[in-house]
Amino acid sequence: MKVITRIPHKVLTFKEGTKPKERVTKNLFYGWEKEENKVVCWVRYPSYDFIFAIPTKNNKYYKQEHCLFAIRHSKNNKIMQALYFDKGEFNEIFNGFKLIKKHYLKGGKK
Repeated sequence: MKVITRIPHKVLTFKEGTKPKERVTKNLFYGWEKEENKVVCWVRYPSYDFIFAIPTKNNKYYKQEHCLFAIRHSKNNKIMQALYFDKGEFNEIFNGFKLIKKHYLKGGKK
């Protein structure tokens, strides 16, 4: 497992291919033994992080799963929840968030 230890402490979003001024200077990988994932977006908040990643060819889920979404406690660096999504599950989640966004753009909670 490649450990990521160079994540800044303020709220930032890191997108693939960008080089922020902060200490992150190389490609980010996240995962466990036989489950390496390439991070495409890492969003850091004071209490937790959102990690959006795709399985690498070394990942045992490479053929079955489309992406990984993880929530990590940013104080103790422990994963609170990590979920792999196949293509169908990813589309359902994506469509659900689009519906939520559409609802809020129409006027928010009611």
